[in-house]
Amino acid sequence: MVEYETRYRTSLELASILREIYVSTLVSTMFLLSFLVIVPVLAGGDPLVYLFSGIMAYAVMEGIIYYLLRIVLPEESLYGKPRHIVYEFDKTLTRFYLPITIIMSFVLGTLFYFLVPAGLFVQYWPLFISTSLLPFSVVGALIYKDEKKVRDRDKNYEVYIRVLGAAAIASAEGLTGAVGRVLSHDFGELTPLIKNLYKRLRTRINKEISWEYFMDESGSWLIQTFTKMFVDSVNLGGNPDLVSRLITDSISRVLSLRTERQSLVSNITGILYGLAIGVAMSMAVLVQMMAMLNKTMSQVTLAGLPIQIPIFAVSYDLSITSFLVVSVIAVHAAFSGLILRDLSGGHRFSPLLHLVVIFWVAAAVYTIMQNVMSIVLGI
Repeated sequence: MVEYETRYRTSLELASILREIYVSTLVSTMFLLSFLVIVPVLAGGDPLVYLFSGIMAYAVMEGIIYYLLRIVLPEESLYGKPRHIVYEFDKTLTRFYLPITIIMSFVLGTLFYFLVPAGLFVQYWPLFISTSLLPFSVVGALIYKDEKKVRDRDKNYEVYIRVLGAAAIASAEGLTGAVGRVLSHDFGELTPLIKNLYKRLRTRINKEISWEYFMDESGSWLIQTFTKMFVDSVNLGGNPDLVSRLITDSISRVLSLRTERQSLVSNITGILYGLAIGVAMSMAVLVQMMAMLNKTMSQVTLAGLPIQIPIFAVSYDLSITSFLVVSVIAVHAAFSGLILRDLSGGHRFSPLLHLVVIFWVAAAVYTIMQNVMSIVLGI
C-alpha cells in the first residue's frame, strides 16, 4: 500500500507539471495563430492555409498533452466494470437520457435555424449552436449527481466493512447473519444495496453471485475491489474483524489520495475555464484583425509606394475564418472535458457537462468580444 501511495502521489505531481506545460503551450499557440494572420501580408500565400496549419498545430498540441496526461495519471477510476448486471444508472442513461437529449438538441438547433432571421443567425451562429447543445449539460449534471452518489457509497463503505467484520465475529451464521445484523444501521446511499444483498444471501442459492451482484449494483471500483478481498479472505478462514480492519485502513488511504486528486481537479477546472475565456477573446480579436486588414487593403493602393519590405494585398474570407476559429474553441472544450474526466476518474460520459458549458461560455465571450471590437475598430 505504501508503494501504491508513492506512485499515486508521483502521478499527481507529474499531472501538476503537465498543467503548467499545458498553459504555457496554449499561450504560445495563441500567439502563433495571431502571428499567422499577418504572415500572408508579408510573405504572400493563401491566408486560410496559414490559419488552418496553425489550428492543426493547436489541435495536435492539445492531443499530445492529453495523451501524456493519460499516461501519467493513476490507474484508478471511480466506476468499476460490472460482471453480471449492468449498473442501473448506465442502463437509464443509454436507454432514456441520451436518446431524449440528442432529439432535444437536434430540435432546438433546427428551430434556431428556421425561426431566427438569417442575418441574425449568421452573425451569432456560435452562440445559437452552443445553446442548442445545452440539453447535453442536463445529462452531464445527472452524471455528476450519480458520481457524487458513488463517492458517498465509497465513504460509507469504509464504515460498513468495519461494522460487518465486527458483527461477523458474533454471528453464528457467518457473513449472512452479519449482513442482517448491520441492517439496523444507516449507511446512506449504501443502505438499499445492503438490503438487496441480504435478501439474496437469505435465498441460499449462490452466495458468491450474491456478493458479486452487490458489487455490480454499487457501480464502484473501490467497493468491487475491496469486497472481493474481504469475502475471499473470510471464506478462506481469515478472522473477519482483523480482515475488516486491514481493509478499512487501505480504504482510508485510498480515500485520502482521492481527496488530493480532487483538489488537483478543482484547480485544473478553474484553469481550463479561464483558458477557454482567453481563447475565445483571442479568436474574436483575430477575426476582427482580419476584418480590419480587409478594410485597409481595399482602401490602400500599394503600387508605387516607397516601401522596402514587400507587402502583399490579401483578402480574408471571414465566413470560413469564423468557422475555423470557432473550431479552436470547440477543440479546447472537447479536450477540457476529456482531461477533467480522466483526472477525476469519473463516468465515461462525464465530459458532456464541461464540454457543453465551456463551449457555451466561450461562444458567449467570443460573440460579445466581436461586437466590442467592431465598435472599437469601427468595422
